[in-house]
Amino acid sequence: MEFMRITSAANPSIKLAKNLAQHSRAARKEGLSLAEGIHLARELLSHPELVRKVFLREGAEKNFEISEILQKYLSLKISVVQLPSQIYASISPVDTSAGIVCEIRIPEEGRIKKDEDWIYLDGVQDPGNVGTILRSALASGVTNIALSPQCAYVWSPKVLRAAMGAHFFCNIISSVELAEIKEKTGAVCLVADARGGKDLYEEK
Repeated sequence: MEFMRITSAANPSIKLAKNLAQHSRAARKEGLSLAEGIHLARELLSHPELVRKVFLREGAEKNFEISEILQKYLSLKISVVQLPSQIYASISPVDTSAGIVCEIRIPEEGRIKKDEDWIYLDGVQDPGNVGTILRSALASGVTNIALSPQCAYVWSPKVLRAAMGAHFFCNIISSVELAEIKEKTGAVCLVADARGGKDLYEEK
């Protein structure tokens, strides 16, 4: 397999990726994010229109799973950029990486749907928690997700990693107030309370 190779940290693509990895504000501004890891790279093969390029740590192509994924991206005419380990580490959103990161376009905001279940996240600031809730919601059959302006940015690299691909199966609206969701959906609002209460799945 032949890859494009970048060896300079001053390259504009590297500067952009590093900014995306370190700052959620950059992801919002640029409309781009980074999806790290084998699982997300494989999931994104079903959404190739979102993938701008693939960053590869030198040597990672020796991994059979990664090699298989790379061949599919190359067949889709998506650029694969090989990086020295030190430069790759500077753009990786995580300290321990499998060696593959996809730079993606952030999809357009979802829309408010009536007569469907929703999960509303209010002030959940930990990216790992936001991602875990998305993943759990999808597993429970709820695909409409709305987030308050005080939440961690739902398309940040850390949220993407924690959600493990749930983003690509959900209708997501960020920075919206609960009152708007309630008004436009007409849904009954149930509030989660860590101190106890009724079983959510037993409520009608």
